[in-house]
Amino acid sequence: MFLYISLVLSEWEKDAEKERPDSSLLKDFKYPPVLPMVLFDGKGEWTAQRNFFDRTHLNTIFEKYIPKFEYEVINLNDYSEEEIMRFGGALSYIFLIDKIRNSKEKARITQLPSDYVERLQLQIPDDMRKLLVDVTLSLLNKSGYERIDAEQAASIVKKAKDKEYGGMFEVAIESIIEEREEARAEGREEGLAEGREEVARNALAKGVSLKLVAEITGLDIATLESLQDKH
Repeated sequence: MFLYISLVLSEWEKDAEKERPDSSLLKDFKYPPVLPMVLFDGKGEWTAQRNFFDRTHLNTIFEKYIPKFEYEVINLNDYSEEEIMRFGGALSYIFLIDKIRNSKEKARITQLPSDYVERLQLQIPDDMRKLLVDVTLSLLNKSGYERIDAEQAASIVKKAKDKEYGGMFEVAIESIIEEREEARAEGREEGLAEGREEVARNALAKGVSLKLVAEITGLDIATLESLQDKH
């Protein structure tokens, strides 16, 4: 944990140096606070000391030289699958996979809500897909999954970029987000409605759920249903 904090501070220093060379050498340079956390999924309770000072030998003698940082423990067993899915992103998917204890629980992955799966597939960067597939196969292998079942589960994150709407829709989403930010600044939000509706039509035609399209485009469900009927 101490090494992790050191790496975070080191990266902060490097970023500061890029913007302003030698800034880390200045008297008023400060590092950011770092909140260290441990994600725990064990069967029992976390019993290890959380303060680095308490885990250091001869700490009372060398007290002034020992960092006294403490980490937080997040027990994943305290969260339901629904709560974890609300976290969103690749990390939530790993948490869900990690919750599987044996092959009898495979429904947890094969029956994930379509809205969650679609959002997950759109959020995962291409350079992370192989890593997530490897993590999935590794975790499910430990849970006694058959290889073919594990590969089926891994396809949730593997096949996203192969979907027909994948690249086109992701680019459109990024474009909408950028344009909406610019429009708000310039007071011309209404002028983007037509573009959002076009993206919505294309997405709905590819089978993307109403809920996800509404979330991304900002159009209400009634409008999307109307567009769906006209298609």
